[in-house]
Amino acid sequence: MELEVAPDGRIFVNEIAGKLKIYHPKKRQLTLAGEIPVFAEQEGGFLGFALDPEFAKNQAIFLFYSPKDFVGARLSRFVMKGDALDVSSEVKIIEFPEQRRECCHHAGSVEFGPNGDLYISTGDNTHPGGDSDGYAPIDERPDRAPYDAQKSAGNTHDLRGKILRIRPRATGGYDIPDNNLFPKDGSQGRPEIYAMGCRNPWRMSVDKASGIV
Repeated sequence: MELEVAPDGRIFVNEIAGKLKIYHPKKRQLTLAGEIPVFAEQEGGFLGFALDPEFAKNQAIFLFYSPKDFVGARLSRFVMKGDALDVSSEVKIIEFPEQRRECCHHAGSVEFGPNGDLYISTGDNTHPGGDSDGYAPIDERPDRAPYDAQKSAGNTHDLRGKILRIRPRATGGYDIPDNNLFPKDGSQGRPEIYAMGCRNPWRMSVDKASGIV
């Protein structure tokens, strides 16, 4: 799903069903670092992760996944102990509800920018099919919310269908960087939103020099 190279050369990879693995290039060995319980249906699951910019010092890793104990998506901070993911170290950073009645569009890329800001891509949580005939997924008929992205990608007060930008705190929680799409007071939209109107930004990259997404 995603791949990160640690400062010591270890290669971290994640699988949608919940496993985090580490490849050791010198030994040519693959190690199971840990597994988190996930809702792995409708494109949900263990969707993405990022190593903390200070990983060599703090061994912090940020996992974005679809939990079983919450109907939605969650970003949490964990700590690695050698090659093992310390599941008990989880600190929840941000989470938001999703609909699981119909498939899908969950996105889930996680990347740090050059100044420590963390970017998370989120899908519009809207069925990609239906009878929209290729047009925008707008459907205001009764009981058709899973087919209508006005609830998510087109909603300034919803975190789905977006690219979010936050600055995680070491102790949990996060701050809002300057110059996101909406004011920090939340009066016009969720202040975490960096870009919106995204159908399914499944993967993104953040330039390590310029910060361009």
